[in-house]
Amino acid sequence: MQRPLSWLLSLLLCFVLLTPQAALAHPLSTSFSDISISPSGVDLSFSIDDLSVIELLPDVDLNKDNLIDDNERMAATTQIGDLVITNLSLFLADEMQSPMVQAVEKSEKKGKPFITVKLLYLDVKPDIAIKLQDDFYTSNQKSNYVNMVSIRAGQDFSEAILKDSNRVWESVINPKWVAASTDASAAGTATGETAETAGSHETPSTWWAFFTLGMEHILFGYDHLLFLFALILCKQSFRQYLSIITSFTIAHSITLTLAVLGYINVPERFIELAIPISICWVAIENIIRDKVNHRWTLTFFFGLIHGMGFAGILQEMTIPKSHMITSLLSFNLGIEVIQLTLIAIILPILSRLQGFAQYRRGVSIASTVIVVLGGFWLFQQILG
Repeated sequence: MQRPLSWLLSLLLCFVLLTPQAALAHPLSTSFSDISISPSGVDLSFSIDDLSVIELLPDVDLNKDNLIDDNERMAATTQIGDLVITNLSLFLADEMQSPMVQAVEKSEKKGKPFITVKLLYLDVKPDIAIKLQDDFYTSNQKSNYVNMVSIRAGQDFSEAILKDSNRVWESVINPKWVAASTDASAAGTATGETAETAGSHETPSTWWAFFTLGMEHILFGYDHLLFLFALILCKQSFRQYLSIITSFTIAHSITLTLAVLGYINVPERFIELAIPISICWVAIENIIRDKVNHRWTLTFFFGLIHGMGFAGILQEMTIPKSHMITSLLSFNLGIEVIQLTLIAIILPILSRLQGFAQYRRGVSIASTVIVVLGGFWLFQQILG
């Protein structure tokens, strides 16, 4: 039974690793759209990561280092501007608008390089429909693309997430958004709208958008999935498994919340190095120890680090704290749903396999593969 058991363990490991398609290449293409509506028009600041720009415009990366330096940016300013205008459309009263490209700049979010294109739309009138349509990567079904949209109009704020088939944000321009500054306050008082409610009632259900974003974030987070798999691979009691899952959930929820709310700020470099180290540590422990006890304590410690990794994408959004609680809870709940679902699928399989005499050797084989993968990711981060 040794060979079939090793094959089954290998297949299970491959299932976990291959769930996020193309994860090693470019797991998540992220963009950020900041829309500001004022009497002077609509300002749209669109930021997209360097690697996505290079995927869409391969000739931009002249030295082929997967980064866009200042010289490459300046040489491709027109190309990049045209790329954004072609794939990001603003409609007023169902008429597509032609923007003025104000700047194409380099920017940075959580230590990652981005290109920011600033557009200005002039013809803005009250009580007309406004719509933003995102067509980036619509022809590439394998891309995991998301556009985090923040909308500001005077003191009002709302947010939306455009991804998958939901690629449109729309609303109606409130008269007070485009009123003269001396009249804006009075208009807001007259309508009885507050900074927290105006503009938000027109947007899609953002709690669901953040919930699905959380699910995708863990599903395409191959490093987090591999860490979980390594944790439960060794034969343990149901009580031990429960303590591991609970401690990981509590730990990553704590640091996710604290990091997003701004109470802790750990350098991104530390997190990028610590996560693959956590994977290797647990896998090596699986190899050298016949039995593992009190693994929940180790899980809690590393879970704190993984929580800060989860927080990255929310920290990059300009979401006010008044809106952050709902977004944060929905995002975290999405993570938990996928995490618990995968564990509910894998644990019964592992429990069945643990009845074979050669299971211990299968654990060593799988853990060795995990060490190699974790070490490779660590090496990549050190070089990066």
